[in-house]
Amino acid sequence: MNAATPELLEPLRSDPAERMAGMGGLPAALPDRTGGLTVNTYGGILTSHKIVQPRDVSSVMKRLQVHANTFGDDYVYSWPVHDRKNKRTEIIEGPTIKLAMDLVREYGNCRIGQRVEDVGSHWIIYAQFLDLETGFGLERPFQQRKSQGTGMKDADRQADIVFQIGVSKATRNVIVNALRGFADYMIDEAKTGLLKKFESDDAKQKAHGFIDRVMERHNIAELRVTAVLGRARDKWTIRDLARVYMEMKGIHEGLTVVDEIYPTLEDARIVEREKSEKKDSGKSSSAEQKPAATEVKPAAEQKPAAASAPAGDDMPPIPENLKVENRKPKAAAPTPPAQDDAESLFGSEG
Repeated sequence: MNAATPELLEPLRSDPAERMAGMGGLPAALPDRTGGLTVNTYGGILTSHKIVQPRDVSSVMKRLQVHANTFGDDYVYSWPVHDRKNKRTEIIEGPTIKLAMDLVREYGNCRIGQRVEDVGSHWIIYAQFLDLETGFGLERPFQQRKSQGTGMKDADRQADIVFQIGVSKATRNVIVNALRGFADYMIDEAKTGLLKKFESDDAKQKAHGFIDRVMERHNIAELRVTAVLGRARDKWTIRDLARVYMEMKGIHEGLTVVDEIYPTLEDARIVEREKSEKKDSGKSSSAEQKPAATEVKPAAEQKPAAASAPAGDDMPPIPENLKVENRKPKAAAPTPPAQDDAESLFGSEG
């Protein structure tokens, strides 16, 4: 075992009774408040015991909901990862170590530990979760590379930070896998609370301020961010702001690096140029597709439009004898003989 990476918790090879007897003269088995004795062990560690008040799951869920709605921005990490080889983008999302630690504390009656092995270029961190109430135990290994960059110039300081990052990730992983349903519930509640939080102007201002600070510290051009979102910063929606905030938070906390989230500045310029060219070509094609103006004929050449009958289902049908195509022309009446004005107006009896 490397002295620089001491064991934080290692399963004991000795008998649990010998282990307990060597810890300040404690008895081999600890009596609980009800007088019973613990009998289940996991790797030499006591894993279950009788308790006065069992775990209340409904009460645990209520407390987790309050935490998630209050600390939503600290509970979830989320950012896109560009696969340039396959030309696609995947969203990396999950719970943070803060969510895991609040979860395990509110869950209660459990124990977390780690043991570490130094294998040269990496540390293998074995994280353990032990449920003292049910006897359930889980151990998961996590491989942390020593070469991970943190931006620190001091090599020793960087090694310390990388090691702590590995321990945090190993701890988070074992808790989330042991309590998967609770963790998923907290993630969903955290997302909902995060979007609600960004609805206020004060929260938006603080989020933009944090984004500006991270961009300045890591020398991130704004064009690299807007190229991914597809819209200028003054047109960001609440979801856009929440997304960029979470991306910058991941960069700030060392969970990811800039080049894994955003394209290079040159690639971003290409994206913007292609977008501009596509927009210009769309305008020109729409102008070409406009119909030509109809030639207006002089008034003398224009034919009067036929009067259209009023629409409506209540109109009676036109009798057959009145239709234009069915009417027979009447014979011309004979020309009457010349008469004076009185006879022509009133007839012969007038």
